[in-house]
Amino acid sequence: MFSEELLLEIVRGTFNRSDIDVQDIAARTLGELGDKRAPTLINVLNDNDSGVRLNAAFALGKLGDKLAVLTLMEALEDNNWYMHTKISVVQALVKLNR
Repeated sequence: MFSEELLLEIVRGTFNRSDIDVQDIAARTLGELGDKRAPTLINVLNDNDSGVRLNAAFALGKLGDKLAVLTLMEALEDNNWYMHTKISVVQALVKLNR
């Protein structure tokens, strides 16, 4: 059997790849699996791809880690983010405020 931490480490390692689809799925997966290392996802909020950022924001909201609040608030001010990605940020902030 694999330990959950080993599996999460494998998923975290995929952010070093250049394949945007893999990074996108990884961000979503970390949220679904309940990865408690929010800094991994906070760093992903700076990714160039809006889909990766959207899934990172969603995952951060799902994890409930308050460390993400400042970075998510900064994302709302970033004019380079698409509106659908900002909506995901708002959803994450609402979840974190509960």
